[in-house]
Amino acid sequence: MKQEEVQITIGKSANEKLLVLCFRCQGQTQHTILTDVYLRGDAPMDEVNIYSWTDEFQVIQCNGCLSLSFRSVQSNSEDSCCEEAEDINIYPRRDKHTQRQKDFYNLPFILKDIYIEALNSYNEQNLYACTACIRALIEGICKDKQFEDNLGSQNKKAEFYKSRN
Repeated sequence: MKQEEVQITIGKSANEKLLVLCFRCQGQTQHTILTDVYLRGDAPMDEVNIYSWTDEFQVIQCNGCLSLSFRSVQSNSEDSCCEEAEDINIYPRRDKHTQRQKDFYNLPFILKDIYIEALNSYNEQNLYACTACIRALIEGICKDKQFEDNLGSQNKKAEFYKSRN
């Protein structure tokens, strides 16, 4: 059986233009591929079938605000039957649901770190981690602002309303 063959090409897509969602410009903008590495490989699966794949890694720049991003495009012969055979990822991740970081200048450093972690967890669809971070953030803000546990008074209000009915 034949060995896997890999071809590497650098600069294959340099200076090409792409439409990509930009955080700073807040919309689809034209980006230029500054540099890229293109990998193509073929690996025998058995005596007859060959598994083919491609990976392209690109540094792209927004033509509006000049911010840089990393883009990867992967495909393989096993997924070629699907409508969208390419798997495209852009970092930092972005789509129409991605939340942007806001600046809170009066927030203690530890709470800023928790806020950033919650936001990153949300944007990466790690919703359990995001929920835990939000809870820690709320508890930290309450502790920072010296709010006391008012659960006892809330229970008394509930008992008052129940006794009136």
